[in-house]
Amino acid sequence: MYSCRSGRSLRCQRETSSPPEAISAELFECVIGDPTLLSSVVTRSFLVRLEIMSPSAPISQHGAVPANAGDLPAKRALLPFSLLCVLLAYGSTVAALSNQWWTYLNHGFALIALVSWAVWRDRTRLLSAEAPWWPGLYMVFAGTTAWFICSLAGIQSLEQIALLAVLLGWALGVLGLGDRHRLFWLAGYLALSLPAWGFITGTLQLLTVAANSLLLWIVGLKATITGTYIAIPEGTFQVAEGCSGLNYFTSGMTIGFAYLELTALTSRGRFLALAVIGTLSLLSNWIRVFLLVLIGHWTNMQSSLMTDHVWFGWVIFALVVLAFISLTRRIETRYSATLPPSRTSAYEADNAERPVTVMHAARVGAIWAFTVAAVLGPIAATLVQQVPLDPSPAAIADLAVPAEWHSVNTMERKPLVYGDTVAGEPWGPQYAGADRHQTQLWASSRDTVQVDRLIFSGRDHRHKLLAQGNLMAHERTLLMDRAIGINEGSRVRSLRQAVVRVDSATNRAILYWYRVGDRSTGIPLVGRMKQVIASLTRSAPSELIVVSMICRNDCNAEFASLQTFVIGSGGSEADRARP
Repeated sequence: MYSCRSGRSLRCQRETSSPPEAISAELFECVIGDPTLLSSVVTRSFLVRLEIMSPSAPISQHGAVPANAGDLPAKRALLPFSLLCVLLAYGSTVAALSNQWWTYLNHGFALIALVSWAVWRDRTRLLSAEAPWWPGLYMVFAGTTAWFICSLAGIQSLEQIALLAVLLGWALGVLGLGDRHRLFWLAGYLALSLPAWGFITGTLQLLTVAANSLLLWIVGLKATITGTYIAIPEGTFQVAEGCSGLNYFTSGMTIGFAYLELTALTSRGRFLALAVIGTLSLLSNWIRVFLLVLIGHWTNMQSSLMTDHVWFGWVIFALVVLAFISLTRRIETRYSATLPPSRTSAYEADNAERPVTVMHAARVGAIWAFTVAAVLGPIAATLVQQVPLDPSPAAIADLAVPAEWHSVNTMERKPLVYGDTVAGEPWGPQYAGADRHQTQLWASSRDTVQVDRLIFSGRDHRHKLLAQGNLMAHERTLLMDRAIGINEGSRVRSLRQAVVRVDSATNRAILYWYRVGDRSTGIPLVGRMKQVIASLTRSAPSELIVVSMICRNDCNAEFASLQTFVIGSGGSEADRARP
């Protein structure tokens, strides 16, 4: 017969040798009060019927299945198989992230290799929890819902963060809270591989300029600082986004994470080691820029390093890493800790003999439950794409231009892909995936305005108006891009103002805005939210409207002409009807 006892978790003690699938009334009364235990018993009976678990498997005197019976090959294979299913469901996000790693975030592959090795090494430790953590479903639901919304809005960086939240919630739920600190560290490793770290680029640029301003003052070299430009008598240096030091920071942190996996430090020691390598990585970039300015000063800007200094920066970074390695001995001496049990052979031997309680069988049900919950977002996104589009044609509404302007030329162009240019054609915004691209030239007695209108039908969910990678121009030629408001009668119209460098003597002044559905805005966040609603309702196509003209000085006069053109036209009949 079966008897019940209470403790930290309800358990059943088996006192007979009858088959495990023969559940008596006494056993039913025992487990009915504990859903987790009931799930465990039912799951084990299911495995018996599938002939995965032998009905004659020996039972210990504590009512638990020995490790060699509970840790079956089929059960072990279910965990990586379900994880693979989750990654395949988010295939679009994983593919985009892999492409970014291959293109410019190469440390991402190193971090994936590090996490994979750490998980394999600590697999026994991670699987030692007796019960899943069911509240993790809330985290999975929140993550997959956020991914669904960001997918419709076309915010790729937030899609990737949401996917990381889904994976972390899935791991916490399936593996339990027994080693949650370890899972959080592994998630931190993966977080470093995300492109979202690009948001600190501007801050790092300003820090680099400020540090060099101080260093140049110390050595007595006169320099004028204007934004991200450092001007000395011999020439001017720009601390561009690629010179912010973000690549050195992420590379240094990757080395720091690898160091943490090879040593045993206390929590304080781990954070100290990361702080040291992070600071030294940024310091290497500051020294690099400082030395380049000095070399430009000494050589009158004639050194080859003025145009090619990539290898120069990595040499300095390597020296900084050597300095970090020399400091690690002091950190280890003061903050050393004993190795986690999973890294010792004694623990492996002990775990091999440790019985797996009947609660472990509940993990099989948890794996299925958390996997299904994790893929709800991609399923919902797929279903939304199956809803037919609004039958409205992808037409371009006529501009109601002022009377003094007349049309010079109208041409249909092949939509450009980001980074591509077509020789012999007028300038156009670098927006990928448009279904139509129309360019119109309007002239008055004094000026000529180019109007570019790009239509996105929404038939392909991968091609959105507001999507990562869609830019007005490449960052090397985009001199300014900001939101402005212009008075238009009784309302303030939201637009964006940009300046693009065409050549050494010519720029292009630009005003542009987005039209999603029947509403217009110059604020990207607002446009993305409207894009989500338009995707859910499958409403009218979205459109990018760009009004531009050539300028050669500060472009102020050209912007005044563009504003007159926009206010006089109202943008389009649809824009004028609803702001």
